[in-house]
Amino acid sequence: MIDLGLISFYLGIIVTRDQIKKKITLLQRAYLIKALKRFGLQKANTSPVPIKHLIELVANQETTSEDDVRRYQSIVSSVMFPIIETRPDIAFAVLTVSRFAHNPTSTHMTAVRLILQYLAGSLDRGITYRGNKNLDLTPIGFSDAD
Repeated sequence: MIDLGLISFYLGIIVTRDQIKKKITLLQRAYLIKALKRFGLQKANTSPVPIKHLIELVANQETTSEDDVRRYQSIVSSVMFPIIETRPDIAFAVLTVSRFAHNPTSTHMTAVRLILQYLAGSLDRGITYRGNKNLDLTPIGFSDAD
């Protein structure tokens, strides 16, 4: 085995460490930029919130085209990954729009775009783990080659 030193990038996640303050920050900036480009929203206006309470999301009574359903599901699935890794702040919004993935309307599409616009305006936000100054903040990982 080779020691590659301190981790700085892992599975698309940027890892920054501050040994003095005993904290580790995880960001997914590259992944989010890629998702924004994929859906043509890299230059969209940003949003201060991931979902607006004034948007009324109700079930669609008409049938949506397969292409629109596929696009909607693709956007929803690409914003689900950051929830698990670094962005729990968008969990409520994503879970709300995901309920309509089988037959979305234009209002649902607006709501899911709003999440992407929020992410575009908060690319440098992530999750920070703070340690106790008296404890060691060295993460330990194990791997099984089998």
